[in-house]
Amino acid sequence: MYQIMGIMDEKTRKGISTGVLGLSLILCLAALFGPYWLTLNGYEGNFLASWSLNEAQLELGDERSTDSLSELCELEEEMVGSSYADTCDIARAGAFATVFLWLGVLFTSLAIVHAILPSESAEWVDENVPEIAQVIVAWSGGSLMLVGVVVWYLLLPDIGSVDVGGSAYLALFAGVLGLGSVVVETYEIDVNIARRER
Repeated sequence: MYQIMGIMDEKTRKGISTGVLGLSLILCLAALFGPYWLTLNGYEGNFLASWSLNEAQLELGDERSTDSLSELCELEEEMVGSSYADTCDIARAGAFATVFLWLGVLFTSLAIVHAILPSESAEWVDENVPEIAQVIVAWSGGSLMLVGVVVWYLLLPDIGSVDVGGSAYLALFAGVLGLGSVVVETYEIDVNIARRER
């Protein structure tokens, strides 16, 4: 049996980690501005209702209308006479998720900037910024993205036949990638290739 063992060098590991971080950032931004956090397909697909983090959209044939969730919340409260209207709950969930996701974008951006700094600047950061602060920045991006999606889902009212849309899954995947990049950067990866001859 022949066995080849290789350990990914630091430069390669850092490059992969930075690339994964960049992808995480792009996906999170796409989720933040995406219109499909919740979706509802009408009978035989004759209309599509969707909700972003701050807007509701209705597509009927070639026509499309978009309304602010905060304005719809005020209107629904006036009509229903209750501060627990569903639209208000969706708007509240979107507001919380937006805060967490933007924090995730901020920390991910800081991690990317640190990763692409010239060696002299990176050494200065390593010498002057406490290690615990660097660890917090590294782990916070992906963690905050995941927390944002979880908090959003937990704050939603009973959505019945409404489906969780692609934008929410993008944010979830962005968080997983953000954490995965830290794992790649922190831990050495062994590559084993084995071939058995008879």
